[in-house]
Amino acid sequence: MPGDPPDHDAGETPRPPAGLDELARQGANPQVPAKKVLLAYLAQAEARRLGITPGAAELQALADAFCAEIGLTQRADVDDWLVQAGLTHAEFMAVLADFAAVLAVEQHYRADLAGRVALHRRLMAARAGRAAGTTRPE
Repeated sequence: MPGDPPDHDAGETPRPPAGLDELARQGANPQVPAKKVLLAYLAQAEARRLGITPGAAELQALADAFCAEIGLTQRADVDDWLVQAGLTHAEFMAVLADFAAVLAVEQHYRADLAGRVALHRRLMAARAGRAAGTTRPE
């Protein structure tokens, strides 16, 4: 459980993996969480299919990093925060398992997706430029 003795040296804050912040952010509109849940649902299935489902140690490390990033380093603080958030420990860990699956599948397919990521970025930049009244993306 977050707040248990961490698997890192005393005084060392665990570093969250790249991509965790994007998954944990609320998003710019109310539809973003539903899209993230869909992504996580599909990533969980794909991680199982590929045999790369993150294990208990990886989930604990992710929980430690997640909590440390928001200043929760003591078990009591984590417990209080979970109560305030309306989450049980099991629910919190289920969401982190979703995040971990997305990160694992993303890493697995990173090279294959690089070209498509570039296309999406260009389309988004062109759309933003058009909406801002410019004809060329910046």
